[in-house]
This record gives sequence, C-alpha cells and structure tokens, in this order.
Amino acid sequence: MLRVLNTSPEVYVLENLLSETLAGVYYREELIPSSLHSHFPVDIVDERINPSTKKKEYLVHFHEWSNQMLEWIQGKDLRKIGKKS
Repeated sequence: MLRVLNTSPEVYVLENLLSETLAGVYYREELIPSSLHSHFPVDIVDERINPSTKKKEYLVHFHEWSNQMLEWIQGKDLRKIGKKS
C-alpha cells in the first residue's frame, strides 16, 4: 500500500513491487490481506561475480511476473527444488 486518502469512505492508493503506482483508488472491501511466499520459481537469465562482494550472483526472472522483475540473487539464496517438466 502506498497511502490512504482522507476521504469518506477511506480509499487506498496502491503500488506494485516495482514501486509503480497502480491506476485508480481502492476501497477497503476490495483489498485482500496477503503475504509473499518465501519461495518463488525462477529462471536464471545470467550470472556474474559481484565486483564488491566477490560472490557469485544470478540474474533471475520470477515466473508469472513482468519481465521487468529481474533481480540479482546471491547463489546461497537459490534452492533447487525439482526438475522443470
């Protein structure tokens, strides 16, 4: 959630995980509480040695997320769960 507007009834302005503001405003009844999972399926796009930490990192794309959602993840934070079918 980005902010609550002081209106009657209250409405909410939301942003996505890229910190982009979503179009429109939302009423409390339209919101569903949730939390992020601790594990997400990813595709490894690239790899590198981080010049600052000297540790191996992987550029990953999170399944079902926008192609803009690429993130460098340290190798120690990746877990192989199973083969892709």
